[in-house]
Amino acid sequence: MKRVLLLAVAVVLICSGVGRAELFGIGGGLSAYPLDLRELKGELEELGAPAEDLARIPDLLPLPHLQLRGLIGLPIPISAVQFEVDRLGLTMPLTGESGISLKLDSTVISISLLGKFKALFIGLALGIGTDLIQGELGLSSSDPETEALLEELGLGSLPWSAATIHGLGGLELILGPLRLYLEGEYLYPLSQSGLGIGTWEAALGLMIVI
Repeated sequence: MKRVLLLAVAVVLICSGVGRAELFGIGGGLSAYPLDLRELKGELEELGAPAEDLARIPDLLPLPHLQLRGLIGLPIPISAVQFEVDRLGLTMPLTGESGISLKLDSTVISISLLGKFKALFIGLALGIGTDLIQGELGLSSSDPETEALLEELGLGSLPWSAATIHGLGGLELILGPLRLYLEGEYLYPLSQSGLGIGTWEAALGLMIVI
């Protein structure tokens, strides 16, 4: 009898979790996708860059972004549309007497159609969507001669842009109206130019959902 009662309670909790519609949510956190530097390393090798210096440059460079996220529920209870804007802006001085600084700039705009399933304090999100990704990496120097050399080598501005579709999977920790989320995306580029991007994106953050 106890087992039957526990099973009935579990079914009620699971079904009520699945059936609860989420009307609206807003939040944010951190996200990252990788920049593919293998082609750039090949070009630097052709220019005569030392092998030991090239070995210090990773093939894939994860770019951390600040993420703003919104969610709007659909008439179907377990479905929602999710909007995201991820932003990175960074200027970092490099060591040395040449006064060289590294500049990074990147923006990601995403929209996803989600199926959301909840049981007790755990939620699962599965979805598909599309992304617009663009950014620029460049080196600059306070020294005019060094700055001119960087521009001559094409290192003053290294842009990239991509349009992708993605598959999404995520877990949520449900604490009342709060959602602590951890998500991963597989990115499939439809078109891209400039430096390449990797095939994944990850995100961690917090949302308030009603």
